[in-house]
Amino acid sequence: MSFSPIRKLTLILLLFLLAFPVPCLAQSVKLDRGVTHLTMTRENSQGRPVVINAIIADLNDNRVEARLVMAENQLGKTQTVSSMAREHYALAGINGGFFSTSKRAIPTDTFMLEGRIISKGMRDPAVFGLFDNGKAFIDTFHPATVVTVARNFLQYDVEAINHETGIGLILYTPDYGTETGTSKSSLEYTVRPVQGRYYIEEVYHGNAPIPSDGYVLSFQGTTGNLSRLKVGDEVSVNTYYPPGYEDVKAMLGCGPLLVRNGQVLKPDLTFLQPGIGSPQPRSAVGITSDNKLLLVTVDGRNAGGSAGMRFEELAALMKELGARDAMALDGGGSTTLYAGGKVVNNPSGGSERRVANAILIISQIPVYIDGERQYFEVPPVNQNGRVLVPMRALFEKLGAEVNWDPETRTITAYKGAVTVEMSPDTNLAAVNGQQVKLDVKPIIVEGRTLVPLRFVSTALGFDVGWDPAKEMVTISTK
Repeated sequence: MSFSPIRKLTLILLLFLLAFPVPCLAQSVKLDRGVTHLTMTRENSQGRPVVINAIIADLNDNRVEARLVMAENQLGKTQTVSSMAREHYALAGINGGFFSTSKRAIPTDTFMLEGRIISKGMRDPAVFGLFDNGKAFIDTFHPATVVTVARNFLQYDVEAINHETGIGLILYTPDYGTETGTSKSSLEYTVRPVQGRYYIEEVYHGNAPIPSDGYVLSFQGTTGNLSRLKVGDEVSVNTYYPPGYEDVKAMLGCGPLLVRNGQVLKPDLTFLQPGIGSPQPRSAVGITSDNKLLLVTVDGRNAGGSAGMRFEELAALMKELGARDAMALDGGGSTTLYAGGKVVNNPSGGSERRVANAILIISQIPVYIDGERQYFEVPPVNQNGRVLVPMRALFEKLGAEVNWDPETRTITAYKGAVTVEMSPDTNLAAVNGQQVKLDVKPIIVEGRTLVPLRFVSTALGFDVGWDPAKEMVTISTK
């Protein structure tokens, strides 16, 4: 027997009412196809009221995408969840992992984007991640990064990446900035490329400059085998993943782990500050057995009259919402849930806290080029039956050059012998000087120019298809 999404949602609410002997009020709002916002009020184990907000996003729907984002797209920066969500045209979003509040907002645990580790801490209780195909996972594995010296095959395990302090070998990349900022007790080697291979260039005692085309090996609190490294040594950095995780695209570390394989766990609080296990505002992410993503917040500290939850209660809540796997995110004053254009929970500080990263839910028309799904920062728009996509992103993906003349407001694209000209001010375009009338002209959405996908792709010599059943665009360049 199969159930429609509405019937499944009704069953979830019914299970909540049956599961709790205390009063439980729940309501749901559909944000878009495959994305629902639930609001619930109940009592915690101490008999005090709590307010719960949850996003249920169906990742089986080809329009629904989960995305990890970094504040201001720069390591060490902070931004509100609502600001990040609006920048990415997201339907919903939740705050991400723990971060440093001392000097710069460096994530405490692993953070990866576009297949590249941006930062990695000395611990990782759990990780939430996304594969290239958009499928989500929650696990406890940790990628292993190793530095190898070619001359003597000496290997060093990288303990942390782009972190302010650590013990052992810390790797600093240009994502961190222009210098390491470490003390003189750190022995550091700058590494730069020469004809595609990387060599140690200079030695520093703290605060080494980070090459824009290389990295720094910083040994902190350890001296073992350091005398065997020399200027001119060829070195390499490799990251290894467990079988089945080679195609990880994005990852966020936090915790503790709450649910695994459908079993509620006793949360491991050893890595957390004392007292954090008491009822507090909470944020969590979960994945159901049928590939739905859960973004959940519990208000606390009496914000909005809500007392908060212990981690044990949060784990039980995630299980009751249907999570097969779940983990906690940063909570307390960071707890924020954005949905339908606004913050829907009550942050305990009275307003949104600026945080280092977030998990967003985005809905956009799927576009495939040669069978590979394309993702755009600004979602494609369907206008009068014609799909428009961000200009620069589309032309780059199709291998074309593009120019924008702000004075004439003209878009000019070049690929081989073909030149295409358009303007958001008219539905007349030109292909190699020949005038063409467009069904829909380019549009500007919050400073981004979107162009008609079918016209542009066809003009450049590519085949374009539209699948009405899946509401999906396909482009073939071969």
